[in-house]
Amino acid sequence: MGMPLDLETSEITAQSFRVSWSPAPGNVEKYRVIYHPTQGGEPQEAIVAGGETTVLLQHLSSLTEYQLAVFAVYTDEASEALRGSETTLALPSVTSLQLFEMTHSTMKARWSRVDGVSGYTVLYAPLTDDGDMNNNECCPQINVGDGVTELELDGLMPDTEYTVTVYAMYGEEASDPIINQETTLPLSLPRNLQFLDITHNSANISWDPPPSGVKGYRIMWVMTDGLITKETKVGPVNSYHLSELMSLMEYSVAIFALYNEGQSEPLTDGFTTSTKLSLCIMIDKSHHDSFNHLSRGSGFSDNN
Repeated sequence: MGMPLDLETSEITAQSFRVSWSPAPGNVEKYRVIYHPTQGGEPQEAIVAGGETTVLLQHLSSLTEYQLAVFAVYTDEASEALRGSETTLALPSVTSLQLFEMTHSTMKARWSRVDGVSGYTVLYAPLTDDGDMNNNECCPQINVGDGVTELELDGLMPDTEYTVTVYAMYGEEASDPIINQETTLPLSLPRNLQFLDITHNSANISWDPPPSGVKGYRIMWVMTDGLITKETKVGPVNSYHLSELMSLMEYSVAIFALYNEGQSEPLTDGFTTSTKLSLCIMIDKSHHDSFNHLSRGSGFSDNN
């Protein structure tokens, strides 16, 4: 009775490798191949017919070292073990991740396809000031099938940098991640602020609205040298009448577009009210002469 010799491993992947050996002498009924992770775990066994000297071990964990023992089994006893070890490879991971078509609340992610996966897991979250993921505001993970390689991420915050992570999934096991970062657009602000029909105490203002999604506007106005700011909120209109202004004063105006996600940066400009017109009563000369005639007729004289 003798033991098998020359243990070799080949065809190494993330979840399998082949074990081969030279045959033991004599009439070997079978070979027992025992294997388990070096760091602990239940031993597993593969039985190989006595005329075979190789076996493919499958369903292994990636990046894991395994201890191997091959026994030649005879009719009444087994040989000493031929021992060795081997480490599986890392799972194939996504190699390319693009982020594109950003809006103030969405962006799209597209990644390279990986053969043999059961699906992909996508995580995305805003970054904190120090560049870490904000776990308190982490969005739910999204699991997609093996045929999906593009996804729209929604419900994002405007003008915020996000980190997007994609894992290739192999059943319950995940590959190393691929990570990319991109920033959403700020909320669109109104454009083309104009001032019309300016008087000494009022003015009409108008503006061009942003493309979409606006719920209303916040309008603020203040005299350039003043301390009191007035403001109002209006619906999705594109004009407003300012009243109760002071004459010959310069005013600054700011208009914010209001969205479900917050308010935009302001559109600002200024104008100056006109002077207040005085009512001048002109007395006609003929009326003045008639007044003098009536005065003389009634006995009033400059000599009296």
